[in-house]
Amino acid sequence: MDTFTQWLMLVVAIGVGWVLGYSASKKTSTGGDSELPSNLKDRLKVLFETYSEEVIDSFVQSLEVNADTVGMHLSIGSHFRKSGEVEKAILVHQNLMSRPEVPKNFSDEVMFELARDYMAAGLLDRAESLFLKLKESKLFGQKSLRWLVDIYQQEREWNKAIEYGVAFNAYKGVDISAMLAHFSCEIAQTLIDQHHYWDARNKLREALGFDRSCVRATLLLAKIHMIEGHYSEAVVILRKVEGQNYRFVSEVIPLLFECSQKLNTERKFRRYLEGILAKQSSSSVMLGVADSFNRDQGAAKAVDFLAESLLKKSSLRGLDRLIDYQRASAESDSDIRHLTIVKQVTQSLLEGKPVYQCEGCGFAGEVLHWQCPSCKAWGTVMPIQGVEGE
Repeated sequence: MDTFTQWLMLVVAIGVGWVLGYSASKKTSTGGDSELPSNLKDRLKVLFETYSEEVIDSFVQSLEVNADTVGMHLSIGSHFRKSGEVEKAILVHQNLMSRPEVPKNFSDEVMFELARDYMAAGLLDRAESLFLKLKESKLFGQKSLRWLVDIYQQEREWNKAIEYGVAFNAYKGVDISAMLAHFSCEIAQTLIDQHHYWDARNKLREALGFDRSCVRATLLLAKIHMIEGHYSEAVVILRKVEGQNYRFVSEVIPLLFECSQKLNTERKFRRYLEGILAKQSSSSVMLGVADSFNRDQGAAKAVDFLAESLLKKSSLRGLDRLIDYQRASAESDSDIRHLTIVKQVTQSLLEGKPVYQCEGCGFAGEVLHWQCPSCKAWGTVMPIQGVEGE
């Protein structure tokens, strides 16, 4: 070891000795256990911040491990992890794990902190093995189950995620039922892709058992019926989305339209949309009704309906569609040219605009993600509302 390193270790030793001496004197004067004052902990952490792994390893190996110093080791390791120095945190906690003199009442905490180090380092298999050992722990069992759920969803092991998620969800004050429903939907989607529709149905029923308001499960059930040609049954299921979460009605309209074409029930489809529109405004529903009028009664009826609707609710998408209908029925070149100019303006305003947004972190995009790509929350991405949205 070079001279500089020796000096560093000497400084650290002096600092630690001073802190331990202070702690011992406080313990003696108060007659009981006491934690290190926070400002002393901060000073001790500063001593470690700039040292190499070799110095840290040498020091923690030499520092006595007992009931008075374990808390210090844990505090230093936690500081390193929070500071992004995961390798140093692992060194500290691995040293504690290897010491037989660590008091038993600290053993679970040491294992839990090391497992968190492994998570931070991306060593999921190592973290998993430690959390599995801790899942029955009185102090760390609940937290370990939650970390196991996180590991299994990262690894897309959905059955294990459900197993440990159910165990975690059983704790008082915990509710991850919406997340569990999406885990079941993930399995169901794979089964649908493999054409195992019966098993997929069972998984989707499981999802709705976890969360009755799971729109994703309802949409997938309807799609299975549509694949099998059961369009009437699909319509019944799709109409349930309105009660689950009105904001997702926009996702239902294309599917209902497809069913109406197969069943030859255009007017019934339109009446249903008009009933929804009477209760709450929605650009997608408005356009669905207008398109239905266009198919059934012609562009003039669609134009009248859209013009009246836009006076009640401003919608950029509605205006854009109105221009399409008016251009189709325009007779003069001048009218067509003017409408084309306005169309270019509305298209430029709509181009690249996000359609969905996460209510948790604000992530926005043009594709519906059931799990937010940014914050990783499940079921928080919703259709955007307002003039440019729904």
